[in-house]
Amino acid sequence: MFKYSYVLTGLLFCLSLKVQGQTEFRVYLKDKGSSLGLLDSPEGFLSSAALNRRALQNIPIKRSHLPIAKEYLQALKDLGASPLAQSKWLNYVYVRHPQAQLIASLPFVERIEFPKRHQSF
Repeated sequence: MFKYSYVLTGLLFCLSLKVQGQTEFRVYLKDKGSSLGLLDSPEGFLSSAALNRRALQNIPIKRSHLPIAKEYLQALKDLGASPLAQSKWLNYVYVRHPQAQLIASLPFVERIEFPKRHQSF
């Protein structure tokens, strides 16, 4: 009987370590911050080839085309987060930081999301 309780306790301990050890997560942002001003001058964030292609195909420039706000990236870096990747279309930054709740409490953060771990068979 005690053998099973030791095994169960060990499994629960390992599981809690795994959850606490997740330091990489997506930080979804509420808005585009100061980047909204760039809608009036798209040449500031799009190349001339991209602008010509959009003009030929009648593609309007939308908010989702704007880059991640520099002040948001800087605020994350100031807290010690290491940006690993970002998506301007989905408006998130993938970061490494040991305290997810600290990042989640920032006023411009909509939510954080931990990636799902997949195992190969």
